[in-house]
Amino acid sequence: MPTVTRKDLERNGPSCLPASSTTPPTLDAAFASGLTHVGDNWERLVSHPQVDIIVEAFIVVVIGGLGSFWGTFLGAIVFGQVLAFGILILPGFSIFAVAALMALVLVLRPSGLLGRAVKR
Repeated sequence: MPTVTRKDLERNGPSCLPASSTTPPTLDAAFASGLTHVGDNWERLVSHPQVDIIVEAFIVVVIGGLGSFWGTFLGAIVFGQVLAFGILILPGFSIFAVAALMALVLVLRPSGLLGRAVKR
């Protein structure tokens, strides 16, 4: 497979790139444009501050436990501390620390920190 240099791309555009051997070029283009469309819409959806508040409230309730005022209070404190320490230690991964905490709570105590288990 020949290597494509930057000058080749500047002169000939993307036509000098090798074609994909597994899918037709039109399918590649359609797939790429679909992913771009989804990415653009996702950015518009997530960029609203209201969505951030709803997601953070959901995480707080999941951590604390549904149906427990003190559990939600504790979940908010734990959420804030983990987010603050995440920003202090690794600013780019602070929300990942909160998501990892939520996943850990869901694995160890599915009803939340102070939530009540549902009897069936």
